[in-house]
Amino acid sequence: MDYEEVIGTIGGCGLYQKLMLAFLFSSTIMDGLQIGSMVFMVPDLDYRCAVPGYNNDTYKIQSEIHEELINEYIPKSEDEGEVVYDKCLIYSSTTENGNRTTQKCSSWVYDKTNTHTSITSELNLVCDDAILAKHAFTFFFLGYLFAMVVCGILSDRFGRKKVIIVSLFLQGSTGIATAFISNIYAIYVLRFLTAIGGAGSFVPSVVFASEVSSVDSRMKSSIVIQVVFAVGLMITSLLTYFVRTWKPVVIIISVPSLVLGVAYVCFLDESPRWLLNKKRTKDANLILSNIAKLNKTVLPQTEIVNISSSNNKKVEIWKMFTIPQLLKRTLIFILNWVIVSLVYYGLTLNVGKLYGNLYMNFFFDFGCRASGPCSVHPSVKSCWKKKFAY
Repeated sequence: MDYEEVIGTIGGCGLYQKLMLAFLFSSTIMDGLQIGSMVFMVPDLDYRCAVPGYNNDTYKIQSEIHEELINEYIPKSEDEGEVVYDKCLIYSSTTENGNRTTQKCSSWVYDKTNTHTSITSELNLVCDDAILAKHAFTFFFLGYLFAMVVCGILSDRFGRKKVIIVSLFLQGSTGIATAFISNIYAIYVLRFLTAIGGAGSFVPSVVFASEVSSVDSRMKSSIVIQVVFAVGLMITSLLTYFVRTWKPVVIIISVPSLVLGVAYVCFLDESPRWLLNKKRTKDANLILSNIAKLNKTVLPQTEIVNISSSNNKKVEIWKMFTIPQLLKRTLIFILNWVIVSLVYYGLTLNVGKLYGNLYMNFFFDFGCRASGPCSVHPSVKSCWKKKFAY
């Protein structure tokens, strides 16, 4: 009897799966929190040059005297009927004929409507250094890309549980460390590692969920993890609405990863399928017996013995390019994921540019994305699913 039949016999969508997936997918919320926090940690801010010698200068005009000082020192222009003060230049002197010269300013004041402090404002990543703020996103998603490729391989070699736990500890520790760093290049490294931790827990979790679920219920588990991920992003908007300084936010969203890591060490099972592939039949049988017990089903001893005879034949990855139908499907999936990722994260990282309240836009945007996967389920199960897929 092969592994899929055994999972179906002992309950592929029973109490064990529901509890385990709820426990397992809690780490996915942490991943969503870390990605969503980038929008508020390194935001696009409105700013202008600070008035020289005016220590209480703010972006918002305080009084007529304050406005006069701003007009005296900061060049201005009009944009669609609104006065816009220069972001990077300040008047350096006034000549006898009334002509003014300008120079680059070295201090700025920021609009604090949405965020009181951020990496952008604390490190002054504006004007000539504005590109450094964009690089923070680049390094974060490079870490995500690296983990997507590497962590699947590592989880096949060392186990789903170990990779998930190590990734959670990496995500939590580097996330907390970010709050105590004031160097943008060090922040790049830490964000890169944090992203590895996030994706490193996400990828094996998806695989783990499919391996302890029956074939019929795997689609549901895949949908749930996408919903949970979007919920994590929604929580980010609520958290940053009430806590508008970036350092407490990054600590708050990172500490739970460490707590989950400890909890997983104590309570998370290893994937029985992975154990069987590694010839650890005794350990796999023990976990399968526990699954059957919690699901109130019975796993006969004959099935436990025979399960190790499931097909473990290894196939080189390049073989997929030699089978036309498999190659076709692989290329379609790759194209789909490229398009989905560009649109999904493009909207995520640029939601601050939408008109209206940043926090409401962010919350309702991902509220829609949380409901989206649920609407996909009926259509995929319909008789037209092959036409939609191919």
